Amino acid sequence: MLTSMPAEAIHLTALREAMTSPALSARTRARLVRRDDAARFGAIVPDLPYFHRYAVEVIRYVARLPAQPSRWGAAIHGAGAVALLVAS
Repeated sequence: MLTSMPAEAIHLTALREAMTSPALSARTRARLVRRDDAARFGAIVPDLPYFHRYAVEVIRYVARLPAQPSRWGAAIHGAGAVALLVAS
């Protein structure tokens, strides 16, 4: 039985939930639906810097060890992703 999900799934879930929000304009919703591939890719972009050591991190994940710190990942995942969203 799966007791946790990969972190990227939370971003995809947040995207799916945001797309159903009544606060989202119909134009934006239509664009997200039309470009679903780009929307899903954009949802996981903040986590991509963590994959530069993909094989090592998969082994750590399977062993239930925490991911190794990544300065680049922290910069993009932290304030960088929020700044990007606010700017767009």
